Amino acid sequence: MIAPAPHMPENLAQKLIVAARSFQRDYDAMTLAEARRLLGRHDFRVPVLCSLTFHGNGNLKQVNVRENLKCKAPSPRQFASSIRIFATPDQGANDLRSGCLRWIAEDAAKRFLTEGRHQAFQLSDEEIEALLRRIPEYAPYKAVDFEDVCLLAIRRIVETEHELRRGESNHARLIRHAQTMPRGFLAELEEERAAARSQWDEDIAKGYIPFIPFAYRCWPEEVGIVLAQRERVYAAAFR
Repeated sequence: MIAPAPHMPENLAQKLIVAARSFQRDYDAMTLAEARRLLGRHDFRVPVLCSLTFHGNGNLKQVNVRENLKCKAPSPRQFASSIRIFATPDQGANDLRSGCLRWIAEDAAKRFLTEGRHQAFQLSDEEIEALLRRIPEYAPYKAVDFEDVCLLAIRRIVETEHELRRGESNHARLIRHAQTMPRGFLAELEEERAAARSQWDEDIAKGYIPFIPFAYRCWPEEVGIVLAQRERVYAAAFR
């Protein structure tokens, strides 16, 4: 595995619902005619800028949502989205989910690169090129769901490694690759792999048929099993 799983706050689903309802409440008194004048060109969705606030211990404190009718570009700590106002809080939270998952993946990739918590530098140039062909580009208009979070983070890490190699000498690359990985990083990846394989084998022993989503079927089996397990954990957090 190239990188760890991006951290998904356990209470993210509930915080998105709370944030959606709080934002929608400001429009409760709006008439349909008023909404048509204000939001007709936005398909009755309010463009918003969102951010996540965390407690000192790393737990998610709240999701912040504010109107963005001028469609300003988000800062690095924000993500842009849109939210239905004439809808349930659950529907509003679902409107925010893709942008939030994208931000989590992109932010995780930046942190893994800064901390050196990845193995992209061990890949050959051919393997780098193959990964860039295998993983979608995740353009801004592409929706991001649970199966995409890890792939998007990996894609950004590999893109950065690819770009670094284009402008560095062989000597510089050797020096960069000689840097020590963070302590415990490889053990963390191995522990995750072993746990995912154990769960896979246990399911088979119980007569279940384990499922690897289509997005991971072109990966080696061991990697696909880990990615599938990560997706199940992410999806379970939203149930």
